[in-house]
Amino acid sequence: MQALAVALLAAMAGLFALAETLRHQHPAWAYVAAFAEAAMVGALADWFAVVALFRHPLGLPIWHTAIVPQRKDDIARNLGEFVESHFVSTEGVLARLREFDPATRIGAWLSDPDRSAPLAAGLSVVLQQALAQADDTRLREAVRGQLGAVLAGIDPMPLATRWGEALVEAQRHQRGLDWLLGRSAAWLESDEAAPTLAELLGTVDHVLVRSMAGTIAPIVKSGCLKLVRAVQDDAQHPLRQRFDGLVAQALDHLRHDDSWAEPVRGFQRSLVDSDSFKQRVDRGWDELKAALLDDLGRAGPSPAGQGLGLNVAGLITGLGGVLQANPMARAWVNDALCRAAEPLVTNNRGKVAAYIQTQIDAWSKEEMTDRIELAIGRDLQFIRINGTVVGGLAGLALYAVVHLARG
Repeated sequence: MQALAVALLAAMAGLFALAETLRHQHPAWAYVAAFAEAAMVGALADWFAVVALFRHPLGLPIWHTAIVPQRKDDIARNLGEFVESHFVSTEGVLARLREFDPATRIGAWLSDPDRSAPLAAGLSVVLQQALAQADDTRLREAVRGQLGAVLAGIDPMPLATRWGEALVEAQRHQRGLDWLLGRSAAWLESDEAAPTLAELLGTVDHVLVRSMAGTIAPIVKSGCLKLVRAVQDDAQHPLRQRFDGLVAQALDHLRHDDSWAEPVRGFQRSLVDSDSFKQRVDRGWDELKAALLDDLGRAGPSPAGQGLGLNVAGLITGLGGVLQANPMARAWVNDALCRAAEPLVTNNRGKVAAYIQTQIDAWSKEEMTDRIELAIGRDLQFIRINGTVVGGLAGLALYAVVHLARG
């Protein structure tokens, strides 16, 4: 393109020389000469303008030439700020991200078994290695702490109330009473009941009862057994109704009596802080870890396998299917990605300008000049070509106007 522009300038010079030579033979040659002369001026002017952007024309340090190398640092800074302001704006990036619709693409990718199976296998290996190398002491402490915090944060009173109401609604409190009556009857019928009752009566603060404890113990035993049998056999026994009343009264206390709440909460705290709770959690973690390691170790590629890896593959494929079939799920994923991307863009967009400036700073003035000139490329030479043509036409028009005005 440079050669073409130079050739065009040379052609205009040749045309001008020819027209000047033949000017007196015909008036038309004067118009040709005017065109060629103005074309040469336009070509030289645009050549100077193009060259002045990148270097000193003919090596002469003319004022306001070699603009690009002289303003290298300013160009780097302004280019970085321009890109940051207009191309890496938070609104623009988020709009492009929504247009990209990553949830749909993720869903299609995950739904492909050829992709989900290797991903699941890789995750299984990573999980197995992570579990095998994990610090059990710290993990147990973490599990205990998290589980304890969760349990401590639960208000036990509503749970206890709902549990009690559910028991009463299903008449399970009466079943509990039946179980207690059955155990009591079995004990009263045993050989140890009479001696135990005699010993208990011997502690009563009454001289006559203490002196006759051994005699009246079988009578008390028989009476208690009859009472227990009567309550067992009669669903409407007054004691059963009294028990219903006591349970209802207890539920009312659970709902409204703060004095009942503190013992329950105290039991909750003591349970969470107890060594028994910690030991059970530790055992539970150890059993869970062993089961996971065993399951991950058995994960195989065959559909008949029962390992966790195959379940992971199924979960991955299922997740992909949900994303493809459920618009609400896709919208949720896209919104979540946009929410996650927004602070990343906001906090890092300034680094884009710094990165561009650093890259340009690493170039020498000559390297930067060459890169920009090559990037613009052919258009620079078209400026010279257009200048030649436009200058010639402008000169021709001016000459024609002047000539016609004189004639």
